[in-house]
Amino acid sequence: MADNVLKLAGEQADEITLVDRDNAYKSTSKKAGKQYNRYRYNGIIFTVDSDSDFTKSFDNSSVSSVKLLQGKRTVVVTDDKGKETEHVVDTLQFDSFVSFDREMNRAKHNMQMDVIKSASTSSENMTPELMQAILAIPV
Repeated sequence: MADNVLKLAGEQADEITLVDRDNAYKSTSKKAGKQYNRYRYNGIIFTVDSDSDFTKSFDNSSVSSVKLLQGKRTVVVTDDKGKETEHVVDTLQFDSFVSFDREMNRAKHNMQMDVIKSASTSSENMTPELMQAILAIPV
């Protein structure tokens, strides 16, 4: 279970690196037959399905922000003498992301809404031409 949400944006999101790609899920996994990529952030590995929108955006350098869930898990390490010791390690789990395209669409929408809010909303001032001009605002 994840303890905290980690939101990476801008240069922080750029610090995510691809470790390897197209690893097969185990045959006993619910996702058997699919593949995943491994990414690293701050020394911790997390996985994302190879066919995900995040993977496509990451490959095109168009990830604006990423939300990861931080957690902990216990791993058992066996030394060369056969002695087992438990260690608690940090984990990251991919949750969601925002692409540059989505962020630009949101910014354009917000600009349009700001213009609409600042314009008089009386029927005499809100003409079809004004509405078209608002919708055509470039970003």
